[in-house]
Amino acid sequence: MRNINTDELEYAASISSDGLELYFTGAGGMIVGNLAVGARLRILVAKRDHTDEPFELPRVIDSIAGFVEAPTLTADGRILYYHQRDGERFHIYRVVKKKQKKCTAKKSPPSRRDRQPSAHGVRHCDQNCWVGRHLAP
Repeated sequence: MRNINTDELEYAASISSDGLELYFTGAGGMIVGNLAVGARLRILVAKRDHTDEPFELPRVIDSIAGFVEAPTLTADGRILYYHQRDGERFHIYRVVKKKQKKCTAKKSPPSRRDRQPSAHGVRHCDQNCWVGRHLAP
């Protein structure tokens, strides 16, 4: 888990049924009470080719933004549920994974956060991997 755990806050993990993808919430700092606005909360995914290998560096799922937490993947790996703060309430949303062999990664422009050696945020999932951000039915 050396590529997952950082000096930041990582929580609410969900692993795919084959053990090859780990989804979790990453925060840019500690969250205490209602003091966090969620601007730095992100849903990330870390992948590996075999269960006996370490996970690669995580990627931010760009199609999920805002005060978002607690990703949960369906058993078939096609739908990712998470909750998002909308004003004073939380709602459950979902995105659907497009059918393709492998989602690509793209480099983001460097930011202050990216220059920290232990921080997440260097790689982002192609927005075309996860589509259709909707309130869950």
